[in-house]
Amino acid sequence: MFKQQRIFIRLGAVPEDSVNWCFSDSKHSVCGTLAEAAKAARGQRVVVLVPAADVLLLQPDLPTRNIRQVHKALPYALEEHLADEVEHCHFAVGKVRKSQPLSVAVVAHHKMHYWQNLLSAVQLRSDLMFVETLSLPQQDDGWSLLLEDNGATVRTVGQQGFSSEHDNLPLLLNELAENALALQLYHSSRQQDNPDLAELTTRHPCLHTLQQDQNRRLNVENLTDSTLWLAKHTVFDQNINLLQGAYSATRHYGKLWKPWKPVTALTACWVALHIGLLSWNNQQMSTQITDTGEQINQVYRQTFPQARRIVNAKVQMERRLNALSQQSNSKQTGFVVLLDQLVPLLNGQQFSIKRLKYRESSLELELLLEQLQDLDQLKTRINEHPQ
Repeated sequence: MFKQQRIFIRLGAVPEDSVNWCFSDSKHSVCGTLAEAAKAARGQRVVVLVPAADVLLLQPDLPTRNIRQVHKALPYALEEHLADEVEHCHFAVGKVRKSQPLSVAVVAHHKMHYWQNLLSAVQLRSDLMFVETLSLPQQDDGWSLLLEDNGATVRTVGQQGFSSEHDNLPLLLNELAENALALQLYHSSRQQDNPDLAELTTRHPCLHTLQQDQNRRLNVENLTDSTLWLAKHTVFDQNINLLQGAYSATRHYGKLWKPWKPVTALTACWVALHIGLLSWNNQQMSTQITDTGEQINQVYRQTFPQARRIVNAKVQMERRLNALSQQSNSKQTGFVVLLDQLVPLLNGQQFSIKRLKYRESSLELELLLEQLQDLDQLKTRINEHPQ
């Protein structure tokens, strides 16, 4: 039985040039064009990872957990935290959990349109769209930091995190240092080597400040494939799907369904009309059957006025007619039998029939014979055949 897989497509900063993708059971990722990724994604569930720099993660303090009320209140609650107008922003809400902070992902509408247009251009539809920040593993007592050649991505606590350029990283980490006791550093580079912390500090001076902080534990792990690593560590229940509201998959199917709505409406009307006509015909037939039954009862009463009880006039009438038919057949059969016996006796005689009468299984004949001798011969034949 074919089991549908998931394909993870990491768009990166310039997806027009190249993207990276891998399957849920892959051993390494692939780098290529988005069209090539779309070809590989045929028949698979598509999970798109968008850059952390384009998505702002926040935790607003709202008194309600009703999802509709949350969506209405978000623009006003987050307005002061946004550099852009709220009308230009798309808000995606994380899973609502009791007694836990509400997590929200904010991304500009033009970015959402940009990503979806890129996917549509290669006939690729995303089932889920996650920010890669929340694909970093969550640490129990600290933060996760993914350091790459083009910048750094940090996951702090819960569904929170941020991205930064290398130069700004020490400042951002120092401002938030009181919230973390340990920092797990994941390093990925095109050089495909395994540098130690000293070598990393030489390559990225931003780490020098972190290394000197005696209050923070700094652990380093080198990655050979950051895309595959992000895919393996993506926990769906801990991420925020950006495809909500106007960008949801339901809306997408609704657009595909829209041209068929008039046809479906006409079909529904035709079916309703057809059912109505059938119902009307059935009602008419029921009325006719009732009227016919009354007519049969009336005919039965006229034919058999002595009948007192009518249960099923049709059956009762058939029984009575059969009885009459049997009586009639019985009488006709007796007459024919007697006549058949009489004919051989009359052969060779000169006579004429004056009267013929059949009554109570008895045949009476009145004959005119020319000679008395003929009468004697007829008596003799009758005596010889007493039946």
